[in-house]
Amino acid sequence: MNKNDGGPAYPHEKVTNRTGPVITKWKNYPGMSLRDWFAGMALQGMMSDSRFREELKAIGVAKYSYTIADDMLQEREK
Repeated sequence: MNKNDGGPAYPHEKVTNRTGPVITKWKNYPGMSLRDWFAGMALQGMMSDSRFREELKAIGVAKYSYTIADDMLQEREK
């Protein structure tokens, strides 16, 4: 079973206009997943509070960040 990663966090496409100004947008370039972005935002928020830094290190802040991200993706599907 594949884990839902939410798809790309910043999907975009590539279009080049050859007759006028060159406009470039990337298509199907996935970059990071939405799950990774959610986890990064959770990590940033948790680590910004110095009162919890030591406690968070003890529980495995990376794993906890992805747990929060997974919960956010589940909520998003409702």
